Amino acid sequence: MIDPDHARDLLRRELANPEYAPQRNWLQEAKDWIIEHVLDPILRHASSAPGIVVAVLLVLLAIAVGYSLTRFRARRAAPESVGDVVFTDATATAARLRASAAAAALRGDFTGAYLDYFRALARSGQERALVPADPGLTAHELGRPLADHFPAESGEIERAADGFDLFRYGEVPASEADVTRIRGLDERLRAARPVVTT
Repeated sequence: MIDPDHARDLLRRELANPEYAPQRNWLQEAKDWIIEHVLDPILRHASSAPGIVVAVLLVLLAIAVGYSLTRFRARRAAPESVGDVVFTDATATAARLRASAAAAALRGDFTGAYLDYFRALARSGQERALVPADPGLTAHELGRPLADHFPAESGEIERAADGFDLFRYGEVPASEADVTRIRGLDERLRAARPVVTT
């Protein structure tokens, strides 16, 4: 059976784990207060078997509360997932997306410009009835039918979809050269006659 001193040591070791308090904050202050004012007095007077059981239960409760608070804090700190769909605005036209991309490029926001140019070329494909009008498609799901209709540009379209995923979900920002490349692809696709697929 676990004795009070051992239980206190276990609690201190568990709650001292950096996972619970990566830096000194309100959670660590609360932990110290609970140990000093609640658990220590109980454990000092827990000489009977029922007292030890209560002490162990309190230790487990404190660990569970600490864990729950850390998970809650981590969830609040994490960015909300936006999923892997391309379109964040189902009503934006290709022309509006191009204007947004051009404005972002002028501001020096090359990542935003790249993403909107990709959205513009995908939306243009939808407006020309070359790509399914499903707002939940991913970059590659939009790129495949475009590549079928523009086989001469299939490599560039695939590269553009890869770039969309990289710049939107990765840690890598787009460069001005990336924006120039995708803008050129968008312009070429607008001017090209699509191949009719059966």
